[in-house]
Amino acid sequence: MRQFCLTILVLGVSSQVLMTPGSAQPTPVDLLESTSELLTAAQSGDFSMADRALRIGAKPADARDENGNNALHWAAWHGHTPIVALLLDYGAAVDATDGPNDGNTALMKAAWNAHDPRHVATIEALLAKGA
Repeated sequence: MRQFCLTILVLGVSSQVLMTPGSAQPTPVDLLESTSELLTAAQSGDFSMADRALRIGAKPADARDENGNNALHWAAWHGHTPIVALLLDYGAAVDATDGPNDGNTALMKAAWNAHDPRHVATIEALLAKGA
């Protein structure tokens, strides 16, 4: 079976996907859209959108905004614990930082909002995964 490697640039991050011609694997457009959806879902708390984007092939590390915040950072900031857990299950790096200037992790972002009870569960989920 022949395969080829496709490099996709999404939000300044390149991602390589191994493609098999004639397979049901996602197209580059699917991956671009799913990565954008993942970031939107993490910000809005839409679990089904996040789940769909990840199943299509979005990679948690590739979904970053212009400031370097990834999907895990946004989900943690907003206290969307189910999405935090989903992203971690899909291999999101628990200690990834939000960019070269700030260096904040998802745990730091959740802790800033710890006055909101939703964030306590988010902090616990992050700590359980080694944050």
